[in-house]
Amino acid sequence: MLDTLDTILHDPVWLGVAAVLILLLVVALLLKLLKLAALAALVLVGYVAVLHFTGAEVPREITRVEEKVRTKAVEVGREVVDRAREVGQSETVREIENKVRAIAR
Repeated sequence: MLDTLDTILHDPVWLGVAAVLILLLVVALLLKLLKLAALAALVLVGYVAVLHFTGAEVPREITRVEEKVRTKAVEVGREVVDRAREVGQSETVREIENKVRAIAR
């Protein structure tokens, strides 16, 4: 194990491969978090829509929470887009931008 770690840390090629793999894992994690936030926002919007269409009163606190969740999801989405642009993942950037626009509406 130590020999493998020593090889990765002292060989520039293996160090580059490890850096790219770590970067891909971070981007994948951020995308999963963005999807989770989008799903939470969608569920909350669906709940409010059901309350509205059934004629029930929408609690004021839920409306505020919905606005906060939507705002935070857009902020996180924009951060992911900026970081993905730094990495140069153009196709991923387009997908994330589309999802952020959908959430922001």
